[in-house]
Amino acid sequence: MKGGRRDLAGNRGGRQRNRAAPDSLDTIVRHQETVATASHNEEAEQERDDLVTVVIPTRNRAEVLATAVRSVQQQTWPHIEIIVVDDGSTDDTPAVLRRLSGSDRSVRIVRQSHRGHGASRNTGLKIARGEWVLFLDDDDLLEPGCIETLLEAAYADDVPAVACRATAFDAPLVPVDSSRLRAGDPGVPTWPLFGADLPHRVTIEELALRPLFPIEAILLKRGLMVEAGGFDERLPGAEDYDCWFRILELVGPFPLIAEPLVWVRFHPRQTSAAHFMMSEATYRVLSSVLVWHPELRGTTRFRRRMAILCRENAYAALCRRDGMGAKSWSSEGLGWSHVEWKLWMYRTLATMPHVFPYLVRWKQKLWRLRNAGGYGHRIR
Repeated sequence: MKGGRRDLAGNRGGRQRNRAAPDSLDTIVRHQETVATASHNEEAEQERDDLVTVVIPTRNRAEVLATAVRSVQQQTWPHIEIIVVDDGSTDDTPAVLRRLSGSDRSVRIVRQSHRGHGASRNTGLKIARGEWVLFLDDDDLLEPGCIETLLEAAYADDVPAVACRATAFDAPLVPVDSSRLRAGDPGVPTWPLFGADLPHRVTIEELALRPLFPIEAILLKRGLMVEAGGFDERLPGAEDYDCWFRILELVGPFPLIAEPLVWVRFHPRQTSAAHFMMSEATYRVLSSVLVWHPELRGTTRFRRRMAILCRENAYAALCRRDGMGAKSWSSEGLGWSHVEWKLWMYRTLATMPHVFPYLVRWKQKLWRLRNAGGYGHRIR
């Protein structure tokens, strides 16, 4: 790292040593031993200050897990430990992990019964040895200079957390190397995740309006994560989003650097059910944020975001033929904004929820006809 290693306060070197001249041979020997011991301890402490722990939770992703691990092994920053938490996999993941740990001593393996992503990340956090920690999903990738760039930004701004932008790519669950994505493979569509008009600093106000970065795009001090309480294992989703608000309450705004340093995969196995579960969890997170920041309620963009989340939750309820749930979510959303016309439609359809799945299937058939060339206009 440029400028040498240092702590967050910018201090270099170690404690001041006693410079008084020793007055006997025994004193000289003891002095030299003390200096050697102090030097060794400082080097060990320096190594811990530089160590980054990357926690990778995984479950039944044997086909891509090794690619994610390899993207960490290819980092330009040399002081890294990798903790893979196997969350009760039933596929070939254990065999993949044996090969990974057998060929690289920096890879540590933890196995547990299925408890979810939040619990898996907390497990990795508990045994992490690094001063810094980064959480990588098992189907995503880091750019080779990701960790070094984030560390340099953290030291430059004297902050215990720093995030970066991300690029999304659309690919099935097969190995994809970041070099292939960087080269612009025409067979793998890519786009800026969360848009290109992102702020340069992460604040509570900005984060409340939209997600700004995925979980693998933030590097934090391990002690800060512990102080924040880790991830809320009770949430069915958005546990990372919830955690970032608690981080902001502790340390205030932190940098969001413009360079995209992580790749986030979108693939067919990401179900709509998981998307709607995330919408409900996000609404719960933002509702709790309102308790401490009621001023957000008066922001038009925030009110519209809450209305859209309610709209998605009402849609999910109708897909389940849950008329009461759809009515409740629609009414909640209209309390945030009356201009979301779909909320009015969903509240009407809530009186006949058994009809809605047929309407969805009818719309999907029309979409397929359109994509096959049967219609020349877009159906909304």
